[in-house]
Amino acid sequence: PDRILRDCWEIFAQNARIVYEEIDYRREAANAQQFAENFKDVPWLRVPKMHLNYSTSRVLTMEYCPGVKVRTKPFFLFK
Repeated sequence: PDRILRDCWEIFAQNARIVYEEIDYRREAANAQQFAENFKDVPWLRVPKMHLNYSTSRVLTMEYCPGVKVRTKPFFLFK
């Protein structure tokens, strides 16, 4: 039983760490900037610019980009 509890606690601790890393919006902003760089040559894709001066680990401020969700317009797949 002790081993099972330790294993469960270790799994919980690892997942908690990962979740907290995922909700750090500074990291999310860096990922968005990398994504924008990776897909800069795709003419139909626009990634909002990050406003880092107005963002923190708990607040992500980015440019507003009007548009439609890809899943609502399946014809995007055929253009």
